[in-house]
Amino acid sequence: MKFIHVKFIHVKFIHVKVIFLLFWIGGLVFLPTAAIAETGLVEHGVQNKRSTQQDGIEFKIMYENAVYTVFMRPNATPAEPNLTLTAQVTIKAPHGEGENRFEVTNLQALVAGTTWDVTSRVDAPSEDPTHDYISFTVTFSGGDLRAFDWTADQEVAVFSFKNGSGDAGPINMIADCDDFMPPNSAGTNPGNQITVLTLGAENAYIGNYDVDLPACETTGSGVIYLPIVAGE
Repeated sequence: MKFIHVKFIHVKFIHVKVIFLLFWIGGLVFLPTAAIAETGLVEHGVQNKRSTQQDGIEFKIMYENAVYTVFMRPNATPAEPNLTLTAQVTIKAPHGEGENRFEVTNLQALVAGTTWDVTSRVDAPSEDPTHDYISFTVTFSGGDLRAFDWTADQEVAVFSFKNGSGDAGPINMIADCDDFMPPNSAGTNPGNQITVLTLGAENAYIGNYDVDLPACETTGSGVIYLPIVAGE
């Protein structure tokens, strides 16, 4: 098998079921593969499990006894110094008005030395008028960026809150393919994000776990990269 020349093209798509790599074996042969993400040719991974080979941190939100709790779980232990620089979590709450408006109350950080605040909220945007988008970000009140002390496969409860307007039931985090992901009509930057020095990419968030979220089959940009292999 010989690669003579390789160049990359952008291919726009909506849903990807099978992706083809082209190899030169005395002629062009189409080889279906489900492992193209492992070659690095996919610009972004698949929502909620972006890449099983990528080191990073998964998120989830659980609802029990009228309390919402956000958890994070790394799939690898960061090398020292294991510093968390930034983190954001965006939830989707059912839209309501007046007494039925979803109100974040009793917001509590569950890791010593951290503080979580609501830093952005957009109610019923045109992209999805049935939901309100609420983003939380972390600060390190004690100045210790090692506060989370991430260890592979160890789940950490990071913060919790309640809905002050009543029982709205379970809610979800935003998905990478959500219509309100930037750019959006509000000019905001919703999404799930975490940056940990020495762990994964600049955004070490790699998806969600133990929850039902849409399995987005498009990439974040709607672009994949396929090699074209030409003969001599």
